[in-house]
Amino acid sequence: MPPRAAFRAALADIFPSARMTTDTASIAAWTATSHPVEALPAAIVMPLDETEIRAAVEAARAAGATVAATSQGRNIGLGGRVPPQASAACVLIDLRAMRKIRSIDEQAGTVTVEPGVTFRDLHTALRARGSRWFLPATGGPQDGSIVGNLLERGDGTGPYGDRVRAFIDLRAVLASGETVSTSRDSAGPDFSGLLFQSGAGIVTAAALQLARLPNVMTRFVLRVPADGLAPLVDAARNALRDGILLPGAACIWNGTKRMLRDGTSEGGEGWTMSGALHAASQARAAVDWNDLLAACGEAGAAFEIAHREVAAPCTGAGLLEGEPSDANMVSILSGLRDGAGRPGFAWLCPVLPNDGAAAAHAMTLTAAALCDAGMPANLALGCRDVRTLRGYIALAWNRDEADAEQRALQTHDALLARLQDAGFPPFRLGTLSRGWSAPARDDTPRVLARLRAALDN
Repeated sequence: MPPRAAFRAALADIFPSARMTTDTASIAAWTATSHPVEALPAAIVMPLDETEIRAAVEAARAAGATVAATSQGRNIGLGGRVPPQASAACVLIDLRAMRKIRSIDEQAGTVTVEPGVTFRDLHTALRARGSRWFLPATGGPQDGSIVGNLLERGDGTGPYGDRVRAFIDLRAVLASGETVSTSRDSAGPDFSGLLFQSGAGIVTAAALQLARLPNVMTRFVLRVPADGLAPLVDAARNALRDGILLPGAACIWNGTKRMLRDGTSEGGEGWTMSGALHAASQARAAVDWNDLLAACGEAGAAFEIAHREVAAPCTGAGLLEGEPSDANMVSILSGLRDGAGRPGFAWLCPVLPNDGAAAAHAMTLTAAALCDAGMPANLALGCRDVRTLRGYIALAWNRDEADAEQRALQTHDALLARLQDAGFPPFRLGTLSRGWSAPARDDTPRVLARLRAALDN
């Protein structure tokens, strides 16, 4: 029996036909996404548990085939159902059926989930039990995987929205078939970082810290003119520094993004900061609000208050309280004219120093590059902590328009390099960015290569 046929026969012994796909046309349709897919897997299998994952890994290893895994495949603009580690001979392990919420600790505010658990699944479960905890959600698909978002260095809106920093421990199957578990609370080295954006193992469960629903939440929107970005960033940084804002609880976005998200024709100029203040009481909320306005004034931000809403008690409703929302999905269509065509879409995610002048410089050079490429300048900055901002740059095009995709890919590569040269490297890599590598400053790449090779054996 030829090697490929023997391999498929081995997989058929593990997975029933309803949970295994080898038809090329079906695989191509299932893996379609918002940017080119260079290679398709030879087979897709859907395990129900860790035992079946190990069996699939061992069968692939015996056949000399590579293995990649996907959770929900809803990492739109940064990836898709075919991970970057996949190749034409790859078995793609689809983890969507592993949807158990293994535990929720109401005292510590932690959750352990399998890779198929979606943002909507967890939000529904938390609200059904009357929990006072929430998981900061993204503006992406509600059926996105929490574990997938974690491993791709994703984030959400609100405290503990930085998934990597909220990460506690995990279980994974390595290429050798070995199952490993990690714990950040134990003394000694922590090798779990090797599993982030690497394909070094298949994570079967992960634990994360949840955020607490505050007693009082003040939702706000502040606006500044087009030249007001620098002082607005400085104001947000100072509010983070002084504990007025929690890390990740505010985002700054430009007028183009606001028009797309709100569906308006106004506000193409200027910048907006939206977010929430978390407080234990109404009195504390009032003080924090006045302190936020004072921080803006002291930084020289010529702001207007576009919206202020005080919610008490918080019930877990709305994006700022962890309710998944598709609000940002409208960005995917922003490269189409009159809504016609196939949307092409990708994100660039640079990390910036939390400094107004640096942020203004980065956004100016980015807007110019997108304008030259004929793309809308859809830009946002996440106020992650006192030290850093996270940039969210949308690249949108029409895949049916002649040469548009090639221009978009060239723009992506050129802008990625330009941002790197300006001191703004990516904090997160999408599929189109996977060719990027940091300038060699030490021996880390060489040592990591050796560690991965050891794990695979």
